[in-house]
Amino acid sequence: MNLGQHTGSPCLDVKTQELQQQLIIETRNLKKTRNFYQKLIQQERKNKGSESKLMLSKLKSQLEELRSKVVFLDCVKKYLEILSVDQWGLEVSLVPSLAVCGPGPLDLQSSEDPSVLNFGSSKGKSTLQAG
Repeated sequence: MNLGQHTGSPCLDVKTQELQQQLIIETRNLKKTRNFYQKLIQQERKNKGSESKLMLSKLKSQLEELRSKVVFLDCVKKYLEILSVDQWGLEVSLVPSLAVCGPGPLDLQSSEDPSVLNFGSSKGKSTLQAG
């Protein structure tokens, strides 16, 4: 919701760029924290000190938080890609490949069998469901 708000024009391109920058920063933080955690584990094995155990538990929780944040940002990135596709229009035959697309870049392929799609409308809104 906050992406692109500081520029005054919260268009999808600005949101996508800002998200990409944030994702790069969080991924770097995750790698640095993971490396530090691994070094601390090795140091703790050598010294068997109680000081590092407290630090390890804090780092472990921080590492899990960073992992979940990166996963969340990946999901937001996928959502923004879907919004971008929706903004520019999408052929119905491409929707099944959009639904199964993994965490990488979008790879849309036309499907000859649109039977997995279900169009519905409720309260004046049209919905498209795959399944």
